[in-house]
Formats: sequence, C-alpha cells, structure tokens
Amino acid sequence: MSNIRKIVIIVAIFAALFFVYRYFFVSKPTPALEVSGVSASGNAQAGKDFLVALINLEHINLDAGAAVLTDQAFARLEDMSVSLPNEEHGRPNPFNPIGIDTGAIATTTGSQSSQ
Repeated sequence: MSNIRKIVIIVAIFAALFFVYRYFFVSKPTPALEVSGVSASGNAQAGKDFLVALINLEHINLDAGAAVLTDQAFARLEDMSVSLPNEEHGRPNPFNPIGIDTGAIATTTGSQSSQ
C-alpha cells in the first residue's frame, strides 16, 4: 500500500508543478495587434475602406453648402466672443534661475501697430 501512496503523491506533485509552470512561466499567445479597432490582419480591408471614403469625398459639392449661409437660422446667430484684457506676460526667460532676470517684462497691447 505504501508504494501506491508514494506513486500517487509523486504524480500529484508533478501535476501541481506542471500547472504552476504553465500558469507562471509559459507566455500566453498575444492577440493580433489592434489599432483603433482594426487588427493587423484587417489592414488591407482598412486600406480599402479608406480609399472608398476618399473617393466619396471627391464628389462633395461645396456650393450646396453655401445655402447654409443664407438660412434664417444662421442669420440669427449671435457673436458671443469675449474680449480678453491685455495682461503682463511672465519673465523674459522662464528657464533662468529666480533673480537672474535680464530685461523688462514684455507686455502686449491690442493697439500696437507694426511699422
């Protein structure tokens, strides 16, 4: 009986070692590289889809888009832009150590004209 018990224990140890080896040391096969949902094997199809979309772009007529500019809804749009005040800029060279600034702090105004 003791010989059978030894054989069962040895087989159980080898089985446990086998599963530990498979779980920790054997690398799992990696799936095909995916970029934006397209696998490496689907690159040819993605290229064909891109060409079809590019050909469809050639048939767009931009003159029909000008009708949007004469639409009443477009005419009712309001300019909601905000005017930002001019403020001082930072140091002339922000990478210099503190206290070694040379030159004045640059400021900009919207009324300057280039001559």
